[in-house]
Amino acid sequence: MFCKSCGRILENEDANYCEYCGTLLKEQSFQEFRSAEVYQNEKDEKEEEKPITFGNWAGSMLLPFIPIFGPIVYVVMLIYWSISDKTAKSKKNWARATLVIVVLSLFLLVAYFNWAMQQLVASGFDINAYMQQLNVK
Repeated sequence: MFCKSCGRILENEDANYCEYCGTLLKEQSFQEFRSAEVYQNEKDEKEEEKPITFGNWAGSMLLPFIPIFGPIVYVVMLIYWSISDKTAKSKKNWARATLVIVVLSLFLLVAYFNWAMQQLVASGFDINAYMQQLNVK
């Protein structure tokens, strides 16, 4: 082997360094890695929230099934949960998504009811005559 730095011929073909001048003969096949320092944000530690209990989820899901006032209370609570800072992040996101679905469902229900009524009136249906028939019997 031949040293490119001092020009001497080396007897050891597997040498990594020159025996005479100490120059690196072969490029190292490994790289020096530095371990990155990991910093945890204090905010992340504080935001670690407890999982929401089964009872809490069940109560949230069953709320609209309470007769008379349940659906109204449900919508009010969805609004509260979606804007409250005290609500867990997962429940806040669930409340926002559910609120969007409820609003879209109500919009589609009203649109369908409007279309159905227009079709009924266009077919010649007389609601007043129908109501009088119901009252007579």
